[in-house]
Amino acid sequence: MSGTNTNRANTFGAGVVVAGAERMVMAREPQVSPPRIGELLVKRGALTEAQVEMVLRAQRSRREPFGLLAEEMFGVPKEVLEEAWAEQYSYITAKVDPQVERIDALVVRTLSARQAWQFRMLPMRYDGREVMIVTSQQHLAKALRFAYQHFGPSCYFVLTDDDKLREALDRHYPMLGDVRDNPLLEQAVA
Repeated sequence: MSGTNTNRANTFGAGVVVAGAERMVMAREPQVSPPRIGELLVKRGALTEAQVEMVLRAQRSRREPFGLLAEEMFGVPKEVLEEAWAEQYSYITAKVDPQVERIDALVVRTLSARQAWQFRMLPMRYDGREVMIVTSQQHLAKALRFAYQHFGPSCYFVLTDDDKLREALDRHYPMLGDVRDNPLLEQAVA
C-alpha cells in the first residue's frame, strides 16, 4: 500500500469519512484482504448478492460510495452500513492496549470527560500532526462523527476492546460516581 497519497480523508459508505485511513493501513497490514462492504451486508442479510452486483454496476457509472448507493437503491439503514463499515475498518486498523500505550495528558485534555464518555473515545497522542484516538469497534461510527467535527481531518483511529477502553476512560476521565453503578447513566453515555 502506498503511504504517499496526499488525500488523507476517505469516504466509506453512507457519507462516513475516515481521516487518516492510509496511515492506519500502514500501521498494520492486514493478513488477508478485508471483506468488502457488499460481502458484509450480505452476511448481515441487508442485501442479496444480486443486489450487491446492481450496486457495483451503479457505482461504476456514478462513482459514488457503495454505502450511499445501497442506502439509496435498497433502503439499507445507515446504522447497518455503519456497523458493516466498522467491521471492515477493524480489519485494517491497528489494535492497541491503551494501558500500555503512551498517552499525552495535553492531548487527553482536548476532550471533556462528558465528550470522552459520550462518544467512547480517548485521544492518546499526536502522531506527527495527527491525533491518534482509540475507541472500540462498537463505538467507532459515533466516535468518528464527533472526532471529525472536533479535530477535523487531522485525526485517525486505532481500536481496542470495550473493557480496555472503559478502563482507560476510567483512568483519564474519572466520573463522579461510576456509570456502571447506574443503568440510566450507562444508557445515556452508550
